[in-house]
Amino acid sequence: RTTFDPCINFFEEFGNWAQKIVYVSTIDIYGPAPAGVIDEDTPASPSTPYAVAKLCLEDFVRFYCKAANKTCVILRFSQVYGPREPKVRVMSFIMDAAVRNKEFALRGTGEEKRKFLYVADAAMAVVQSISFERSDIFVIAGQEATSIKEVILIVESITGKRLKIKQAWSDRT
Repeated sequence: RTTFDPCINFFEEFGNWAQKIVYVSTIDIYGPAPAGVIDEDTPASPSTPYAVAKLCLEDFVRFYCKAANKTCVILRFSQVYGPREPKVRVMSFIMDAAVRNKEFALRGTGEEKRKFLYVADAAMAVVQSISFERSDIFVIAGQEATSIKEVILIVESITGKRLKIKQAWSDRT
């Protein structure tokens, strides 16, 4: 329930006076890195409780906006990274390991790919969605899929440091 609480609290506090709702969701609703291009017509296939909750909240936002005759824009972001990123995603763990010269726990094989999205680009999508005049859904993702191993190599190249990597097997990175 905690994933739903902030959204429900928002609607209780601000829903009556908001003319438009911009809801930030995730491409995780499509499941583990589907092959090929992900777009707004790709069928949802969430594989984690987080992804299920985000998809349910998308439905809630659409239902609420339709019932209240409001416009809603849903933005499905890929993996956002950038300055002051909280340590909850792989990029922040890799950067922290490089900066602090500490061990990085690699979950999975490292071949898992992500479409990283820089935080300034994510912010620009939110700003642009405010002026969009009809309800719609948009996938906002980086141009190319990059593996975790490739990210590690890029960070090592930029910092000049070799990361200490420990294998920590998991089905999710």
